[in-house]
This record gives sequence, structure tokens and C-alpha cells, in this order.
Amino acid sequence: MTTTTTAGIDVAKSTLDMAIHGRTELSRVPNTAAGWETLAATLAAAGVARVGIEATGGYERGVAGRLRGHGVAVTLLRPVQVKAFGVLHLKRAKTDRIDAILIAACAHVLGEQGKAPPDARFQALGDHLTFIEQIEEDIARFKTRLEHVGDKRIRRSVEAGIRREQMRRLVEIKRLAAEVRAHGDLGKRFRLVLSVPSVGERTALALLVRMPELGQVSRGQAASLAGLAPFVRQSGKWQGQARIGGGRSRLRRSLFAAAFPGAHHWNAPLMRLHERLRARGASHASAIVACARKLLVQVNAVVARGTPWEASDYPQLGRTRALDGAVLNVMA
Repeated sequence: MTTTTTAGIDVAKSTLDMAIHGRTELSRVPNTAAGWETLAATLAAAGVARVGIEATGGYERGVAGRLRGHGVAVTLLRPVQVKAFGVLHLKRAKTDRIDAILIAACAHVLGEQGKAPPDARFQALGDHLTFIEQIEEDIARFKTRLEHVGDKRIRRSVEAGIRREQMRRLVEIKRLAAEVRAHGDLGKRFRLVLSVPSVGERTALALLVRMPELGQVSRGQAASLAGLAPFVRQSGKWQGQARIGGGRSRLRRSLFAAAFPGAHHWNAPLMRLHERLRARGASHASAIVACARKLLVQVNAVVARGTPWEASDYPQLGRTRALDGAVLNVMA
């Protein structure tokens, strides 16, 4: 039997600490293009074929891409995985070099369970979508600020800032939609997602960019990725209330923004589900969570089968569609 040599890399903004599983050598290089090349040469000389890297707010992108370019299998680990692995082995000390050793051991245990290399297109699309989300957060802050301003001159300035950011948001949404449509396969999926009632351009972009797996996973997996799958809480005779948790929070917020009007006006299955849950005594929040999950299931099914939503199945919907912009004001 042959064992794949595995290394771990702890990523910081300016440095990279590397440890090889089962060996004593440790090395540190700058987190720059030159450092990535030095690290790749070191790994090649040591016969390392797989590397574990802890996701660190985007600072890991450069080294991960460069190592993949050199033929190294890169496993991106979530911080919670590395932390849980350290707790399992009763590791309490924490330094960059200790973390590199821990990451190497964790990647060695996981083996080939890591994800396949991501589609490079989604990195640029994700960065653009993040910029739009930051604009929306700025708009929300402006509106909060406006609630506590009495001076007319300052109010005019804040209101002008809101209008400016709203226009910038619309322009960036159109640009991102054009970027998505420029790719034939993504453009087709974009049209399929838009065919679902209550899903507008803003939500469709979030679904495509934040969940590249759309249409390739089961309904349960899709709900879990978005953090909309309820987790059972039970111990002995105690039975707690199931709760959602984890997942991709930015995607989940976009789904809530589309599910809210869909459950009241535009999407017949969501309206029936919301009415049924409320009649049973479910809270408004719980009902909207269930509707957001059902909306994601609808979108996932439409993309999986490759045919648009059939409006004839629900004639009461007509040709009306909810606009995401109106919902963002509510969510803000």
C-alpha cells in the first residue's frame, strides 16, 4: 500500500506556515507570488501530493490556485473542521505553526473527501456579488442614520447618499447579470431560475453564484447548503425544537427576501404552505423559513430538469412577478 504524503498550510495575510504530516520540518514563506513558488518547490521536493488549507477570508486563494496549477491536490478546510479536530485531540495551544501541523493531520485523515477544484468563473462572479451586497449594507446603514437626523441639511445629504447607492446597486446588478449571461451554460441556468415565481434578478444571481451546485444535489442537500435544513435536538426523554443553522448566510438572506412576498402574493405553492403552517399555529418566522426552503427546492428542481417553471400549472399566478427591490426595503 502507498500513502499519499499530505501537508498543511496555515494562512495569514502576510505569511504561510507549512507542515508535512508525520515529519518534523516546518517552513514559513511570505504570502506572495514568490512565496507561493518557493512553497510549491518545497512541496515537490518533499513528495507532497495533497495539501490541506484552512479557508481564511480569501487570503488562501492565491496559494491554492498556484498549487493546483502545479498539480497538487488542494483540500480547503472550514475553520470549524480544524477546530473540532483540535478539540478531538485535546490540543489547546495555538500558534501558526501548531495550526499548520493540525491542518496537515486533519487533511491526512480526510483523505480524498475534499471538494473538487472550484469553477474559476465563480470567484470573480462571487466578488462582484459581494460588492453588491456591501452596497446594500451601506444603504441599510444610511437609512438607520436617517432615523436619528433632525437637521434638514444633513437629512438631504443622507437622502442623496441613499439615492446614489441605490442607483449604483441597480447598475451593478445589471452588469453582473450581463456577466452571467455571457457564459452560455450559466445564462441558461439563469433563465431557468428566473422562471420561478417570486424570484427576481437579484435573488437569481445569488442562487447561481452562491450555490454552484444548484441542480446537481438533492433537495435535502440544497437546503442544508443554504442553512435551511432543520436539525433535530433530542436527548433521552427531552425533545427540543428543531432549528436551522450553519450554511451560506448571504444566500439564505436572499431566499428570505424572495420567499416573503412569494408566500403572500406571487407563488401559489408557497402561499398554500404559509397559510397551512399559520393555521397550525406556527410563528410567522418559522413559516417564512419553511417557504424559503420550499422556494429553494423549486429552483433546484427546475434547474435539475432543465425546463422552466410551467405557469399553466398555477393559472392563478398569471404573469405577475415580485420585484426584489421592494423586499430589500423590508429586510433593511
